[in-house]
Amino acid sequence: MIKIADLGTDFVHCWYLEKDGRRVLVDTGYAEDWPHFIQQAKAFGLDAADFLFLTHAHDDHAGFLNPLLEQMPGLRVIASKKALPGLHRGQNGPGGGVPDADAAAVCRQMVREGRGRHLFPKIDEKFLSRFLWLEDIDLHDFLSGAEGLFLPGHTEDSIGFLWEDRLFCGDAAQNRLAYPMKTTIWIQDLKAYQQSWQTMIDAKPVRIYPGHGEPFGPEALEAGLGALPEIRLNPSIKA
Repeated sequence: MIKIADLGTDFVHCWYLEKDGRRVLVDTGYAEDWPHFIQQAKAFGLDAADFLFLTHAHDDHAGFLNPLLEQMPGLRVIASKKALPGLHRGQNGPGGGVPDADAAAVCRQMVREGRGRHLFPKIDEKFLSRFLWLEDIDLHDFLSGAEGLFLPGHTEDSIGFLWEDRLFCGDAAQNRLAYPMKTTIWIQDLKAYQQSWQTMIDAKPVRIYPGHGEPFGPEALEAGLGALPEIRLNPSIKA
């Protein structure tokens, strides 16, 4: 049976999974979350992991990649090849918009907190040899019973990790307390995002673990799928 813990913050999860002696982290957090992660990992008794599954290259998911790889020399990263430009750039990609007023309010708050440019440390080139690209591997060779899903829409490099019927989806979905839809606060490509929801539904997980918010059942995606084409993305965010 899979063991699941959260080593992240109140805003962004850093999921820790353990099964059959294999230890997997899903995403990091903001760069400034590194001391919190170290504290959480120490309290949990975690000093190393086998894999980090990077759902996409955004500041709140890849922020402390470099110190994590330095701290855990045996750690390998599983990511999409399409994450490389963002990792080299050290900044979230352009394009897209907010899907609703609640999302716009969250984004404005991020601007006020100084996160409007969405910068994060660029990947140290020395670590790229430890990356496994999901496009090039059979995930079963590394993690028995695991499946990687390509979930573009929030970003073109977004991927999900399915293990023992639990789906860790990054920002392909989000569970916002103030908003009933499980949409994330920023969507780059709405058509691709809609297809990714269908991909997640078709994967038949028993539980979905987003990068933000509490886990939820797949029926929530099924309920909201039909409303996605009605969304109109607003690319303008002002503090």
